[in-house]
Amino acid sequence: MSKTMYLSGAQDPFGLSRKRVDHFLTNLYGSFLMAEAMEKHEKLQDEFIEAFLNQDAVLMQKKQSQIAECDASIEITGMLLGITNELDS
Repeated sequence: MSKTMYLSGAQDPFGLSRKRVDHFLTNLYGSFLMAEAMEKHEKLQDEFIEAFLNQDAVLMQKKQSQIAECDASIEITGMLLGITNELDS
């Protein structure tokens, strides 16, 4: 086994720490994406309600479509993070 291969694996002193940091950063980024998508979803719902109150059918349809896209983004992010069971409840 070459020295380079030995140091790049989990057997080096920092291998476990590197894996933990990678896992942490993946979760951090995923949480950021989830929060961003949820904020957008809330904004779109408010815009949909405003369109409903103004009886603007075209804008309501547009906002409904955008909300569905946002829901899909939240679901995909949840799948990537492994939290789909939490989203269903």
